[in-house]
Amino acid sequence: MMVLERYSKIMLTIIVLLIMLFIVFVYRGKTTAVQSTTILKDTAANGNVLEVLDATILLKYKDQIDERKHELRAITNSSIFLHFYPVLVFCVNIARFGRVGDGGKWVCNAHRIPDKCAFYSLGINNEPSFDVDLQRFTNNRCKYIAVDRGDATPETLQNIENANGTYLKATVGNTPLPAQSDGTETVSLRSLMSRYGDTNIEVLKVDIEGAEREILAEMTEVPICQILIELHFGTPLETLEFIRRLSQNNFYLFRQEVNPAGMHLSEYSFIHRNCLEKYGVTTIYGHYLN
Repeated sequence: MMVLERYSKIMLTIIVLLIMLFIVFVYRGKTTAVQSTTILKDTAANGNVLEVLDATILLKYKDQIDERKHELRAITNSSIFLHFYPVLVFCVNIARFGRVGDGGKWVCNAHRIPDKCAFYSLGINNEPSFDVDLQRFTNNRCKYIAVDRGDATPETLQNIENANGTYLKATVGNTPLPAQSDGTETVSLRSLMSRYGDTNIEVLKVDIEGAEREILAEMTEVPICQILIELHFGTPLETLEFIRRLSQNNFYLFRQEVNPAGMHLSEYSFIHRNCLEKYGVTTIYGHYLN
């Protein structure tokens, strides 16, 4: 009988210990999960998400710079596009806004777009899905100016108005001109900014069917953080000269998107050097376009 009682006490002790170990294990697991969640929340709240890029990968990019420069020197005015353009900086939170097909654009760290900003969209063609999507994402925090040489449909006008936007029927060029017989004036980038009281542009979207070359000089002279542009050049050399001009004026390519309709209609996204810190970009792969 005494042996049985002693055995029972031992078993009871073992069971109690097992229960205690189980409780400790579960508690530690929950604590770890809570701590991890808290760390992630704090990181996200402070905006201090670290960009993780292995040093060997960065070195690989830099090792290719001279070779890429050599390849670009061989580009001619032939109509054959043989080169892609690797990005110059690492943007960790890059996202595409707008519809999935033609018309969408890539933005670097859009959640960092500041309040009371200016967003200019040149070239609408009654397809403002990118503009509206970006404005919705940022809670319409930017003043939004949409410019196109064509008439906007009532639906387009309503979508732009709902996105805190203003529509201007005008042709974009390098010299402001009064309205012609069809009622369409010509505006430059500077004249637009003066009209709407802006000294800088946070995001500039450009899709103006080849007229982008007319405002290239202004794009390099006025303060702009991000340029999202579709180029319309017939030869690889024309394309290279355009993006090289932007690069020489401290714009870093952070995305290229090939247009299925043709390489000569590809999309390019740039961010200015002065805005890298604002948008949390800390890694520069190196320059091969200058």
